[in-house]
Amino acid sequence: MTEEFKQYELPEVPKSPSIVDTPDGAVLRTGEFKSPNYVKNQAGWKIDATGNAEFNGGTLSSGGAGETRVRLNGSNQALEFVRTNDVVAMSILSEASNNILSIRDIDEVARFEFTIVSGNGDDLRLVQDGSRFLLEGNGILGWNSGVDGYIGRLSAGNLEVSTNWLPTADNSKSNGTAAMRWSDTRSVLINGADIGFENGWKFREWPAKKEDIGKSPEWMRENANLGIQLLDENEKLIAVFHKNGNIYCNGFKPLSELK
Repeated sequence: MTEEFKQYELPEVPKSPSIVDTPDGAVLRTGEFKSPNYVKNQAGWKIDATGNAEFNGGTLSSGGAGETRVRLNGSNQALEFVRTNDVVAMSILSEASNNILSIRDIDEVARFEFTIVSGNGDDLRLVQDGSRFLLEGNGILGWNSGVDGYIGRLSAGNLEVSTNWLPTADNSKSNGTAAMRWSDTRSVLINGADIGFENGWKFREWPAKKEDIGKSPEWMRENANLGIQLLDENEKLIAVFHKNGNIYCNGFKPLSELK
């Protein structure tokens, strides 16, 4: 056999001591796998021996046709949910500079829902239905101050409040409007200045004037403490129920004369 036809065996490629062959396959004991273009927090990917992984992009898919895929977008640091036509339907974006976690409905469907599923079936859902945002739940929805326990909750169709219900500033907000009224109000005690009626008539502390409405309870107790006055829709004084026990008006007539 001539020299050029003599068989040579190539030397065995040495294995890294961090990779160990086992009956179930090769195991990475130490070190890490990484792509040739890996740059921390910028490009490529890396998996280390403890199971930590870093991907600066890529797509996760079950391989089924017509399914939504999950894609890591390295350019905007977002986790994107992509439909089969490669349209991004939703993204989860962490804006580290503002400490904001944003969930964005990209394709603007009519209804967007974010659901927190609990173990006992009392799910909590934040729903965008057209131009409205709704908070829905199967059980009791409550909120608390972290100090005094529950300050309010939604239960069985009722809004229950366990603390004071206050406006943001004194004499600044309305409870209902002329177009959106409450059908019934039940209370043990109602305090205030005027008690008004739909026909414009009202009761007011005596001798308070229209410009005194909205003054403090302390001012009313000191300066308008002589009784109650009845006024018509034009602020005309009809009668005074005085604290001395008398009723002052322009006259009395029997009900039989009322027409």
